[in-house]
Amino acid sequence: MALTLDDFYTWVDSQSLKIRGKKLTEVERCILHGSIKGLSYEALAADSRFEKAYLQNTAGPGLWRFLQQILGEEYRIGKPYIKDVVEELIDTVGVLPGDDRVWNAGRSQSNIDYLPSTEKLYGRSSELKKLLMRTQDSRCIVITGQVGIGKSSLAAKLIDLVSRSDDYEFDYYIWKSIYHGPHLEDLYQNIIQDINQDSKDRDKDYSSDEFIRFLKVNRCFLILDEADSILKGDNINPYGEKYIGYGYLLRRVVEESHNSVVVLTSRENFKDLDELSQAKKPVTTFHLTGLSASESLEIYEEYALQGRDDWLKITDQYRGNPLALHNIADRIKDFFDGKISRFIEYETIWLGSSFPSRFDQQFGIGGRLSLLEMQILVLMAQQLEIDDSITLDSLITHIIDEQQFSTSKSQILEALNSLTERSVIEKEFTAKALEFRMPPVIRKYLLTDPSGAVKARISQKV
Repeated sequence: MALTLDDFYTWVDSQSLKIRGKKLTEVERCILHGSIKGLSYEALAADSRFEKAYLQNTAGPGLWRFLQQILGEEYRIGKPYIKDVVEELIDTVGVLPGDDRVWNAGRSQSNIDYLPSTEKLYGRSSELKKLLMRTQDSRCIVITGQVGIGKSSLAAKLIDLVSRSDDYEFDYYIWKSIYHGPHLEDLYQNIIQDINQDSKDRDKDYSSDEFIRFLKVNRCFLILDEADSILKGDNINPYGEKYIGYGYLLRRVVEESHNSVVVLTSRENFKDLDELSQAKKPVTTFHLTGLSASESLEIYEEYALQGRDDWLKITDQYRGNPLALHNIADRIKDFFDGKISRFIEYETIWLGSSFPSRFDQQFGIGGRLSLLEMQILVLMAQQLEIDDSITLDSLITHIIDEQQFSTSKSQILEALNSLTERSVIEKEFTAKALEFRMPPVIRKYLLTDPSGAVKARISQKV
Protein backbone atom coordinates (compact mmCIF):
# COMPACT_ATOMS: atom_id res chain seq x y z
CA MET A 1 0.00 0.00 0.00
CA ALA A 2 1.36 3.43 -0.96
CA LEU A 3 2.39 5.80 1.81
CA THR A 4 0.11 8.82 2.24
CA LEU A 5 0.41 12.20 3.89
CA ASP A 6 -2.06 11.05 6.58
CA ASP A 7 0.25 8.10 7.28
CA PHE A 8 3.08 10.55 7.86
CA TYR A 9 1.00 12.66 10.27
CA THR A 10 -0.10 9.55 12.16
CA TRP A 11 3.49 8.33 12.41
CA VAL A 12 4.75 11.69 13.73
CA ASP A 13 2.03 11.68 16.40
CA SER A 14 2.92 8.13 17.43
CA GLN A 15 6.62 9.00 17.76
CA SER A 16 5.78 12.14 19.73
CA LEU A 17 3.63 10.06 22.08
CA LYS A 18 6.45 7.57 22.57
CA ILE A 19 9.28 10.02 23.06
CA ARG A 20 7.60 13.08 24.60
CA GLY A 21 4.56 11.51 26.23
CA LYS A 22 2.09 13.50 24.12
CA LYS A 23 0.95 13.92 20.52
CA LEU A 24 1.80 17.05 18.57
CA THR A 25 0.28 20.14 20.12
CA GLU A 26 -2.17 22.36 18.30
CA VAL A 27 0.50 24.90 17.41
CA GLU A 28 2.89 22.16 16.18
CA ARG A 29 0.19 20.69 13.94
CA CYS A 30 -0.54 24.16 12.62
CA ILE A 31 3.12 24.72 11.71
CA LEU A 32 3.72 21.25 10.27
CA HIS A 33 0.56 21.05 8.15
CA GLY A 34 0.92 24.63 6.93
CA SER A 35 4.63 24.27 6.11
CA ILE A 36 4.01 21.13 4.07
CA LYS A 37 1.45 23.19 2.13
CA GLY A 38 4.14 25.84 1.56
CA LEU A 39 2.57 28.52 3.75
CA SER A 40 4.76 31.21 5.33
CA TYR A 41 4.74 31.99 9.06
CA GLU A 42 2.85 35.17 8.22
CA ALA A 43 0.17 33.18 6.42
CA LEU A 44 0.00 30.65 9.26
CA ALA A 45 -0.52 33.46 11.77
CA ALA A 46 -3.28 34.96 9.65
CA ASP A 47 -5.12 31.62 9.52
CA SER A 48 -4.68 30.66 13.19
CA ARG A 49 -4.89 32.11 16.68
CA PHE A 50 -1.10 32.20 17.07
CA GLU A 51 1.16 35.19 16.57
CA LYS A 52 3.85 35.09 13.88
CA ALA A 53 6.67 35.74 16.36
CA TYR A 54 5.51 32.89 18.56
CA LEU A 55 5.24 30.48 15.63
CA GLN A 56 8.63 31.44 14.19
CA ASN A 57 10.78 31.93 17.30
CA THR A 58 9.28 29.71 19.99
CA ALA A 59 7.14 26.81 18.73
CA GLY A 60 8.73 26.31 15.30
CA PRO A 61 12.36 25.63 16.29
CA GLY A 62 11.29 23.02 18.84
CA LEU A 63 9.18 21.21 16.26
CA TRP A 64 12.02 21.12 13.73
CA ARG A 65 14.42 19.70 16.28
CA PHE A 66 11.98 16.97 17.18
CA LEU A 67 11.41 16.07 13.52
CA GLN A 68 15.17 16.03 12.97
CA GLN A 69 15.45 13.59 15.85
CA ILE A 70 12.87 11.13 14.56
CA LEU A 71 13.71 11.39 10.84
CA GLY A 72 17.48 11.14 11.27
CA GLU A 73 20.52 13.14 10.25
CA GLU A 74 20.30 12.16 6.57
CA TYR A 75 17.47 14.63 6.14
CA ARG A 76 17.85 18.38 6.49
CA ILE A 77 14.91 19.52 8.57
CA GLY A 78 13.52 23.02 8.85
CA LYS A 79 10.62 25.04 7.56
CA PRO A 80 12.15 25.64 4.08
CA TYR A 81 12.87 21.91 3.63
CA ILE A 82 10.06 19.94 5.28
CA LYS A 83 7.77 19.99 2.22
CA ASP A 84 10.46 18.39 0.00
CA VAL A 85 11.45 15.88 2.70
CA VAL A 86 7.89 14.62 3.15
CA GLU A 87 7.37 14.42 -0.62
CA GLU A 88 10.55 12.36 -0.91
CA LEU A 89 9.42 9.99 1.85
CA ILE A 90 6.02 9.48 0.24
CA ASP A 91 6.94 9.43 -3.46
CA THR A 92 10.47 7.98 -3.54
CA VAL A 93 11.38 6.21 -0.29
CA GLY A 94 7.91 4.86 0.35
CA VAL A 95 8.58 3.93 3.98
CA LEU A 96 9.02 5.79 7.25
CA PRO A 97 12.10 5.40 9.51
CA GLY A 98 11.98 2.27 11.67
CA ASP A 99 10.79 2.46 15.24
CA ASP A 100 14.00 0.98 16.66
CA ARG A 101 16.20 3.72 15.30
CA VAL A 102 13.78 6.43 16.34
CA TRP A 103 13.38 5.08 19.85
CA ASN A 104 17.11 4.78 20.35
CA ALA A 105 17.48 8.43 19.45
CA GLY A 106 16.22 9.19 22.95
CA ARG A 107 14.44 12.25 24.20
CA SER A 108 15.47 15.73 23.25
CA GLN A 109 17.54 17.10 26.12
CA SER A 110 19.29 20.39 26.72
CA ASN A 111 21.39 20.67 29.85
CA ILE A 112 22.18 24.37 29.73
CA ASP A 113 24.94 25.98 31.78
CA TYR A 114 27.16 24.24 34.30
CA LEU A 115 25.54 21.24 35.96
CA PRO A 116 27.06 20.31 39.36
CA SER A 117 28.49 16.81 39.59
CA THR A 118 26.34 14.21 41.35
CA GLU A 119 29.26 11.87 42.05
CA LYS A 120 29.74 13.18 45.60
CA LEU A 121 26.10 13.07 46.67
CA TYR A 122 25.93 11.02 49.86
CA GLY A 123 22.72 9.25 50.79
CA ARG A 124 19.63 11.38 50.12
CA SER A 125 17.65 8.42 48.74
CA SER A 126 14.57 9.25 50.84
CA GLU A 127 14.75 12.94 49.85
CA LEU A 128 15.01 12.05 46.17
CA LYS A 129 12.06 9.70 46.44
CA LYS A 130 9.93 12.45 47.96
CA LEU A 131 11.03 14.99 45.35
CA LEU A 132 10.28 12.59 42.49
CA MET A 133 6.76 12.20 43.88
CA ARG A 134 6.39 15.99 44.06
CA THR A 135 7.31 16.36 40.38
CA GLN A 136 4.11 14.47 39.60
CA ASP A 137 1.77 16.96 41.25
CA SER A 138 3.72 20.25 41.57
CA ARG A 139 4.45 22.85 38.95
CA CYS A 140 7.02 24.50 41.22
CA ILE A 141 9.31 23.01 43.88
CA VAL A 142 11.50 25.09 46.21
CA ILE A 143 14.43 23.26 47.85
CA THR A 144 15.59 25.23 50.90
CA GLY A 145 18.39 24.77 53.40
CA GLN A 146 21.45 26.35 55.00
CA VAL A 147 24.74 27.01 53.23
CA GLY A 148 26.62 23.79 52.43
CA ILE A 149 23.67 21.47 53.09
CA GLY A 150 23.68 20.17 49.48
CA LYS A 151 20.72 21.87 47.79
CA SER A 152 22.42 22.20 44.39
CA SER A 153 23.82 18.67 44.51
CA LEU A 154 20.39 17.27 45.31
CA ALA A 155 18.77 19.27 42.50
CA ALA A 156 21.46 18.07 40.08
CA LYS A 157 20.81 14.46 41.06
CA LEU A 158 17.08 15.02 40.68
CA ILE A 159 17.39 16.34 37.12
CA ASP A 160 19.79 13.50 36.32
CA LEU A 161 17.35 10.85 37.55
CA VAL A 162 14.36 12.38 35.80
CA SER A 163 16.23 12.70 32.48
CA ARG A 164 17.33 9.05 32.61
CA SER A 165 14.01 7.56 33.66
CA ASP A 166 11.44 6.19 31.21
CA ASP A 167 8.72 7.32 33.62
CA TYR A 168 9.27 11.00 32.78
CA GLU A 169 8.90 12.55 29.34
CA PHE A 170 10.22 16.12 29.25
CA ASP A 171 11.24 17.90 26.06
CA TYR A 172 14.04 19.87 27.71
CA TYR A 173 16.11 19.60 30.87
CA ILE A 174 17.44 23.05 31.72
CA TRP A 175 19.82 24.14 34.48
CA LYS A 176 20.41 27.83 35.10
CA SER A 177 22.34 29.40 37.95
CA ILE A 178 20.86 32.81 38.79
CA TYR A 179 23.41 33.53 41.50
CA HIS A 180 24.24 36.83 39.76
CA GLY A 181 20.59 37.94 39.84
CA PRO A 182 19.94 38.38 36.09
CA HIS A 183 17.16 40.63 34.87
CA LEU A 184 14.11 38.53 34.07
CA GLU A 185 14.13 39.47 30.39
CA ASP A 186 17.77 38.35 30.12
CA LEU A 187 16.87 35.00 31.65
CA TYR A 188 14.02 34.51 29.17
CA GLN A 189 16.29 35.31 26.26
CA ASN A 190 19.08 33.12 27.58
CA ILE A 191 16.88 30.05 27.98
CA ILE A 192 14.79 30.32 24.84
CA GLN A 193 17.62 31.30 22.50
CA ASP A 194 19.97 28.65 23.87
CA ILE A 195 17.34 26.09 22.93
CA ASN A 196 16.34 27.78 19.68
CA GLN A 197 19.87 28.10 18.38
CA ASP A 198 18.65 28.24 14.79
CA SER A 199 16.64 31.38 15.49
CA LYS A 200 17.74 34.28 13.30
CA ASP A 201 16.49 36.92 15.73
CA ARG A 202 19.23 36.60 18.38
CA ASP A 203 18.52 40.03 19.88
CA LYS A 204 14.81 39.47 20.43
CA ASP A 205 13.43 40.36 23.87
CA TYR A 206 10.92 37.87 25.26
CA SER A 207 7.99 38.73 27.51
CA SER A 208 6.55 36.77 30.42
CA ASP A 209 3.62 35.80 28.18
CA GLU A 210 6.00 34.29 25.62
CA PHE A 211 7.99 32.45 28.29
CA ILE A 212 4.83 30.98 29.83
CA ARG A 213 3.75 29.88 26.34
CA PHE A 214 7.19 28.30 25.95
CA LEU A 215 6.58 26.26 29.14
CA LYS A 216 3.17 25.23 27.83
CA VAL A 217 4.28 24.21 24.34
CA ASN A 218 7.49 22.50 25.50
CA ARG A 219 7.40 20.27 28.57
CA CYS A 220 10.44 21.58 30.46
CA PHE A 221 12.21 20.53 33.64
CA LEU A 222 13.80 23.83 34.62
CA ILE A 223 16.07 24.32 37.63
CA LEU A 224 16.95 27.84 38.80
CA ASP A 225 19.88 27.39 41.19
CA GLU A 226 20.66 29.85 44.01
CA ALA A 227 17.34 31.59 43.52
CA ASP A 228 17.61 33.47 46.82
CA SER A 229 19.67 36.00 44.84
CA ILE A 230 16.38 37.52 43.63
CA LEU A 231 14.99 37.98 47.15
CA LYS A 232 16.06 41.58 47.71
CA GLY A 233 12.95 43.04 49.29
CA ASP A 234 11.05 42.89 52.56
CA ASN A 235 8.14 40.99 54.07
CA ILE A 236 5.64 42.88 51.92
CA ASN A 237 7.52 42.50 48.63
CA PRO A 238 10.25 39.87 49.08
CA TYR A 239 11.66 40.50 45.60
CA GLY A 240 12.21 44.21 45.86
CA GLU A 241 11.60 46.62 43.02
CA LYS A 242 14.33 45.18 40.78
CA TYR A 243 13.11 41.58 40.84
CA ILE A 244 9.37 41.95 41.35
CA GLY A 245 8.84 40.50 37.86
CA TYR A 246 10.14 37.16 39.15
CA GLY A 247 7.33 37.14 41.70
CA TYR A 248 4.71 37.62 38.99
CA LEU A 249 6.34 34.93 36.84
CA LEU A 250 6.49 32.34 39.62
CA ARG A 251 2.87 32.97 40.52
CA ARG A 252 1.91 32.32 36.89
CA VAL A 253 4.07 29.18 36.83
CA VAL A 254 2.08 27.88 39.80
CA GLU A 255 -1.40 29.03 38.82
CA GLU A 256 -1.51 28.56 35.03
CA SER A 257 -2.02 25.17 33.40
CA HIS A 258 1.09 23.53 31.87
CA ASN A 259 3.11 20.30 32.14
CA SER A 260 6.50 21.83 32.93
CA VAL A 261 8.21 21.75 36.35
CA VAL A 262 10.28 24.62 37.77
CA VAL A 263 12.64 23.84 40.66
CA LEU A 264 14.29 26.56 42.77
CA THR A 265 17.15 26.14 45.24
CA SER A 266 17.34 28.77 47.96
CA ARG A 267 18.73 29.44 51.42
CA GLU A 268 15.37 30.90 52.44
CA ASN A 269 11.70 30.35 51.82
CA PHE A 270 9.69 32.15 49.15
CA LYS A 271 6.88 33.47 51.32
CA ASP A 272 4.55 34.21 48.43
CA LEU A 273 4.92 30.63 47.19
CA ASP A 274 4.32 29.31 50.72
CA GLU A 275 1.04 31.21 50.74
CA LEU A 276 0.06 29.61 47.44
CA SER A 277 0.93 26.20 48.87
CA GLN A 278 -1.30 26.87 51.88
CA ALA A 279 -4.07 27.67 49.38
CA LYS A 280 -3.60 24.14 47.93
CA LYS A 281 -1.89 25.34 44.77
CA PRO A 282 0.59 22.98 43.03
CA VAL A 283 3.77 24.28 44.67
CA THR A 284 5.97 22.53 47.26
CA THR A 285 8.66 23.81 49.63
CA PHE A 286 11.12 21.05 50.53
CA HIS A 287 13.44 21.85 53.44
CA LEU A 288 16.71 19.94 53.29
CA THR A 289 18.40 19.00 56.56
CA GLY A 290 21.75 17.39 57.30
CA LEU A 291 23.01 13.90 56.56
CA SER A 292 22.06 11.06 58.86
CA ALA A 293 24.76 9.29 60.85
CA SER A 294 24.84 6.37 58.41
CA GLU A 295 25.02 8.67 55.40
CA SER A 296 27.90 10.64 56.89
CA LEU A 297 29.91 7.42 57.22
CA GLU A 298 30.33 7.49 53.44
CA ILE A 299 32.51 10.60 53.87
CA TYR A 300 34.35 8.91 56.77
CA GLU A 301 35.14 5.92 54.57
CA GLU A 302 36.07 8.00 51.53
CA TYR A 303 38.80 9.78 53.50
CA ALA A 304 39.87 6.54 55.24
CA LEU A 305 39.60 8.15 58.68
CA GLN A 306 40.08 6.39 62.01
CA GLY A 307 37.61 6.58 64.89
CA ARG A 308 34.08 5.75 63.82
CA ASP A 309 32.37 6.75 67.09
CA ASP A 310 34.25 10.06 67.15
CA TRP A 311 33.13 10.74 63.59
CA LEU A 312 29.50 10.19 64.53
CA LYS A 313 29.93 12.75 67.33
CA ILE A 314 31.32 15.25 64.81
CA THR A 315 28.42 14.54 62.47
CA ASP A 316 25.96 15.36 65.25
CA GLN A 317 27.90 18.47 66.29
CA TYR A 318 27.91 19.87 62.74
CA ARG A 319 24.27 18.91 62.11
CA GLY A 320 25.28 16.60 59.25
CA ASN A 321 26.25 19.52 56.99
CA PRO A 322 28.03 17.81 54.04
CA LEU A 323 30.29 20.76 53.20
CA ALA A 324 31.38 21.18 56.83
CA LEU A 325 32.03 17.44 57.16
CA HIS A 326 34.11 17.45 53.98
CA ASN A 327 36.19 20.36 55.27
CA ILE A 328 36.78 18.61 58.58
CA ALA A 329 37.57 15.24 57.00
CA ASP A 330 40.09 16.89 54.70
CA ARG A 331 41.77 18.67 57.62
CA ILE A 332 41.91 15.50 59.74
CA LYS A 333 43.36 13.57 56.84
CA ASP A 334 46.13 16.12 56.15
CA PHE A 335 46.95 17.43 59.64
CA PHE A 336 46.19 14.49 61.92
CA ASP A 337 47.02 11.51 59.70
CA GLY A 338 43.33 10.55 59.59
CA LYS A 339 43.03 10.14 63.39
CA ILE A 340 39.83 11.89 64.50
CA SER A 341 40.66 11.70 68.21
CA ARG A 342 43.63 14.02 67.69
CA PHE A 343 41.38 16.64 66.09
CA ILE A 344 38.82 16.38 68.89
CA GLU A 345 41.50 17.06 71.50
CA TYR A 346 41.70 20.68 70.33
CA GLU A 347 37.98 21.28 71.03
CA THR A 348 37.60 23.70 68.14
CA ILE A 349 35.07 24.40 65.43
CA TRP A 350 36.66 24.17 62.00
CA LEU A 351 35.29 26.83 59.65
CA GLY A 352 37.46 25.99 56.67
CA SER A 353 37.87 28.08 53.53
CA SER A 354 34.49 27.30 51.92
CA PHE A 355 32.15 29.11 54.31
CA PRO A 356 33.54 32.62 55.05
CA SER A 357 32.99 34.15 51.60
CA ARG A 358 29.46 32.74 51.43
CA PHE A 359 28.65 34.02 54.90
CA ASP A 360 30.10 37.45 54.03
CA GLN A 361 27.44 37.74 51.34
CA GLN A 362 24.69 36.56 53.66
CA PHE A 363 25.60 38.50 56.81
CA GLY A 364 27.55 41.45 55.44
CA ILE A 365 26.42 44.86 54.23
CA GLY A 366 24.89 43.49 51.03
CA GLY A 367 22.90 40.80 52.86
CA ARG A 368 19.18 40.77 53.55
CA LEU A 369 19.27 40.51 57.34
CA SER A 370 18.01 43.47 59.33
CA LEU A 371 20.08 45.18 62.00
CA LEU A 372 17.95 43.57 64.73
CA GLU A 373 18.42 40.14 63.19
CA MET A 374 22.20 40.63 63.09
CA GLN A 375 22.24 41.85 66.70
CA ILE A 376 20.25 38.81 67.80
CA LEU A 377 22.57 36.47 65.92
CA VAL A 378 25.72 37.89 67.49
CA LEU A 379 24.15 37.73 70.96
CA MET A 380 23.02 34.14 70.38
CA ALA A 381 26.50 33.15 69.16
CA GLN A 382 27.99 34.53 72.36
CA GLN A 383 25.46 32.80 74.61
CA LEU A 384 25.79 29.47 72.75
CA GLU A 385 29.47 29.36 73.65
CA ILE A 386 28.25 28.46 77.12
CA ASP A 387 25.33 26.14 76.33
CA ASP A 388 24.29 24.18 73.24
CA SER A 389 20.89 25.87 73.18
CA ILE A 390 19.06 28.88 74.56
CA THR A 391 15.39 29.15 75.48
CA LEU A 392 13.12 31.81 74.07
CA ASP A 393 12.52 33.35 77.50
CA SER A 394 16.23 33.51 78.25
CA LEU A 395 16.97 35.04 74.85
CA ILE A 396 14.33 37.75 75.28
CA THR A 397 15.72 38.54 78.73
CA HIS A 398 19.23 38.96 77.37
CA ILE A 399 18.05 41.13 74.50
CA ILE A 400 15.76 43.49 76.37
CA ASP A 401 17.11 43.60 79.92
CA GLU A 402 20.83 43.13 79.48
CA GLN A 403 21.58 44.33 75.95
CA GLN A 404 19.00 47.13 76.11
CA PHE A 405 18.08 46.87 72.44
CA SER A 406 15.42 49.33 71.43
CA THR A 407 12.86 46.77 70.37
CA SER A 408 9.68 44.98 71.43
CA LYS A 409 8.95 41.34 72.11
CA SER A 410 6.84 41.10 68.96
CA GLN A 411 9.74 42.42 66.86
CA ILE A 412 12.06 39.87 68.47
CA LEU A 413 9.64 37.04 67.66
CA GLU A 414 9.32 38.24 64.08
CA ALA A 415 13.11 38.41 63.74
CA LEU A 416 13.54 34.90 65.17
CA ASN A 417 10.94 33.54 62.78
CA SER A 418 12.73 35.19 59.85
CA LEU A 419 16.10 33.75 60.93
CA THR A 420 14.57 30.29 61.23
CA GLU A 421 13.03 30.49 57.75
CA ARG A 422 16.42 31.50 56.37
CA SER A 423 18.02 28.38 57.89
CA VAL A 424 20.35 30.53 60.02
CA ILE A 425 19.09 29.25 63.38
CA GLU A 426 17.16 26.14 64.41
CA LYS A 427 14.25 25.86 66.80
CA GLU A 428 13.08 22.88 68.80
CA PHE A 429 10.07 22.42 71.06
CA THR A 430 11.22 20.55 74.16
CA ALA A 431 9.10 19.39 77.09
CA LYS A 432 9.96 22.56 78.99
CA ALA A 433 10.35 25.36 76.48
CA LEU A 434 11.02 26.56 72.96
CA GLU A 435 14.77 26.36 72.42
CA PHE A 436 17.02 27.78 69.73
CA ARG A 437 20.31 26.45 68.36
CA MET A 438 22.77 27.65 65.77
CA PRO A 439 24.86 25.63 63.29
CA PRO A 440 28.42 25.63 64.67
CA VAL A 441 30.01 26.98 61.48
CA ILE A 442 27.70 30.02 61.61
CA ARG A 443 28.46 30.55 65.30
CA LYS A 444 32.21 30.36 64.64
CA TYR A 445 31.93 32.81 61.75
CA LEU A 446 29.93 35.34 63.76
CA LEU A 447 32.33 35.20 66.70
CA THR A 448 35.55 35.40 64.66
CA ASP A 449 34.23 37.70 61.90
CA PRO A 450 37.25 36.84 59.68
CA SER A 451 36.71 39.61 57.11
CA GLY A 452 35.06 42.21 59.34
CA ALA A 453 31.77 41.90 57.42
CA VAL A 454 29.70 41.40 60.60
CA LYS A 455 31.15 44.45 62.32
CA ALA A 456 30.66 46.55 59.19
CA ARG A 457 27.02 45.50 58.93
CA ILE A 458 26.17 46.22 62.58
CA SER A 459 27.96 49.56 62.49
CA GLN A 460 25.51 50.72 59.80
CA LYS A 461 22.82 50.86 62.52
CA VAL A 462 19.98 50.67 59.99
